[in-house]
Amino acid sequence: MSQVFEKQKVAQSYAAALSNELASLADFDLVIYQIRHLTPLLTQEEILKIWLSPSLTSSQKTALLNEIMDEVRRHFDGHQEIVHRFISVVLSSGRISYLPLISAELSKIAEKRKNVKLAKLTVAYPMDKTSLERIKNAAEEIFQSKLRWQVVTDPSLIAGFKITVGHSSFDNSIKARVDALMLHLAQ
Repeated sequence: MSQVFEKQKVAQSYAAALSNELASLADFDLVIYQIRHLTPLLTQEEILKIWLSPSLTSSQKTALLNEIMDEVRRHFDGHQEIVHRFISVVLSSGRISYLPLISAELSKIAEKRKNVKLAKLTVAYPMDKTSLERIKNAAEEIFQSKLRWQVVTDPSLIAGFKITVGHSSFDNSIKARVDALMLHLAQ
């Protein structure tokens, strides 16, 4: 495997890990923005020599990163901790020079995610993969969009499922039917 291809794969795995950490697209966009602006600062030739220097201890490198992140906190609102943890992992793994590639991969993931809506599927009990896929496919047809799924189990539904996409919701649970019946009987 060529070194360029290997670096690209490593960058993709770091970007995917960060992407999975952030559920909302707005959060993801803000973190990408911060990393994109940090990358030139952290990968300057002089700074790379410091990160890669065997004469500095990990704690000295961490202290330097903390100073940089203190400066970042003055310029950005929100999500500095996740950015700090992410940069720390990249730094401690000796892959700080990969940051430009990771930043590019994050941008690719963001573009793909912008065309995907977040959906929550709440089921009464764990379902088999085939049933889940049928529900997901039907929902994507109804909402006419590719959906990124979060599946949650809630036994209070008794049976059935509930789908929430943005402000829209479809409730096909026994609990919803019982609640509707109780409301009707109360009238």
